[in-house]
Amino acid sequence: MKAWELLSDESKWTKEVAARDVNGQPTFSGGDEAVCWCALGAIIHCYACGMRNEYAKALSVAESKFGVKSLSHVNDIMGYDAVLAVLKEADV
Repeated sequence: MKAWELLSDESKWTKEVAARDVNGQPTFSGGDEAVCWCALGAIIHCYACGMRNEYAKALSVAESKFGVKSLSHVNDIMGYDAVLAVLKEADV
């Protein structure tokens, strides 16, 4: 599964932490208890060891599309639609 597919339902997206559990508490993004993720958390969840390449692709798209050098900025400031656009365009 790709990160954009994981986040294709906005209820599975979060801000300010990598992932949250069913109670809304922060949790490890790669763990089974995670039910929603930020952009980076979704990349970590979907790609684990290969996440550096996928992160680099997404970061490159964020920079060219929005002029920002941080996925956290896209996630926490620009919001869900921007996150999905970046992840889809990067195809991660």
